[in-house]
Amino acid sequence: MPVVEIMKALTDSLYAMKLFHEIIVYIINMTFDYLLVRSKKYAKIHFFESVI
Repeated sequence: MPVVEIMKALTDSLYAMKLFHEIIVYIINMTFDYLLVRSKKYAKIHFFESVI
């Protein structure tokens, strides 16, 4: 196997890993945002209930 092909395979796998990593980070961020928004809404509702 020529060195060029090995290098190409490495860069391809690195690119795929980078893409995969970005997708995972994006999903985690979305999940955290969603949970944060939900808990904030929940906290706000409880806060208003306690005020009223």
